[in-house]
Amino acid sequence: MPKPALLYLCHRLPIAPFKGDRVRTRNQIEYLSTQFDVYLGCFAEEQSIDKNALRELQGFCKQVYVEHHKKFGALLRCLWGLLKGEPLTCAYYKSAGMQAWVQRVIANQHPGNCWLSATAMAPYVLNAEDVHLFTDFIDVDSDKWRQYAERSHFLMKWLYRREWQALKRLELVTTERSKRVYFVSTSEADFFKAMLPKSLQDKVGVLRNGVNSAYFSPDYYPCNSEERIDVVFTGAMNYRPNIDGVLWFLDHAWPLVREAVPTATFYVVGLAPDKSLLARHGLLGVVVTGKVDDVRPYLGKARIAIAPIRLARGVQNKVLEAMAMSKDIVCTHLAMEGIDASCKGIWIEDEPKGMAERIVGLLTGPIGPNYCREWVLKHHQWKEMLKPMESLINERH
Repeated sequence: MPKPALLYLCHRLPIAPFKGDRVRTRNQIEYLSTQFDVYLGCFAEEQSIDKNALRELQGFCKQVYVEHHKKFGALLRCLWGLLKGEPLTCAYYKSAGMQAWVQRVIANQHPGNCWLSATAMAPYVLNAEDVHLFTDFIDVDSDKWRQYAERSHFLMKWLYRREWQALKRLELVTTERSKRVYFVSTSEADFFKAMLPKSLQDKVGVLRNGVNSAYFSPDYYPCNSEERIDVVFTGAMNYRPNIDGVLWFLDHAWPLVREAVPTATFYVVGLAPDKSLLARHGLLGVVVTGKVDDVRPYLGKARIAIAPIRLARGVQNKVLEAMAMSKDIVCTHLAMEGIDASCKGIWIEDEPKGMAERIVGLLTGPIGPNYCREWVLKHHQWKEMLKPMESLINERH
């Protein structure tokens, strides 16, 4: 019996696990492909695409449409969107080619359902008739821009406030149009519900992140480097919350660690570090790696993983991955907001002095029990996390 068609739209090609949303979309697509013929439309900003990874993704999908995203053109569209009052997030991903492909799939394949990943892709299908929308907001994207505005000044403060309000309106319209909308954690879902009229609140559900515990395993081989890794941070380093958190840690906590442990090393592992981070490379035991093919060697050898996140919302995949590898983790409350773990091995500190003292204690004291991996195995396996998607499967045409 042929499977029904499903349109899946996401703003990043989900083949390289450099960002948390790619990990999430990649697992969703594999899960949905067991019940649907998936027609995937997405953008790629990479200069080159891993052909083997793309072939693997194509194995799950009936068709994959990838549009290469050129930043210069996207920035021009943002300027035009600014004049028209559009959310710049949507203007950035606006494409006549993508719109034409979406219309062809709807006209020729008649998908009963469309899965939207993130707000940026909503304008492509908001007016599509006879298509049930299921939207994975992941987190409340509009509130991220509100946080940016609070930490900015002058023109950028105005620009971020504008984006906050524009995305907030689009999130409401998308919720009205969708059968269900999902968030990565209960706290995120509750925050969004408070923004909605009561008539829409029942549409809001939770779809948690999982972690590949076989891939992120403490049995994985350590980094080949002879230099030891005491503290590690993993994450895309062109993402403002990561930049903000690492710089805050370097300015206020790391010097205190080095006073107590002069030989301590701190590795910042992630793609596209900006100039402010690259300037720290080689100072006070700091190593900024840039893009690496695999973060596991660095996590594997590290004594402590940190997540000094002070901006944004949702579940931090970097924390789940470190937990799966049985690392002691020192982090802020915000970094743990969507995970809600209380196992031994998690240390929450919001102030630089407390964070530094905790790290020094872990580096110089005996290694204590760590139950992080056991907690992840029980609470964050992808197969269990994706079960709420069965509501779409049960309602398919």
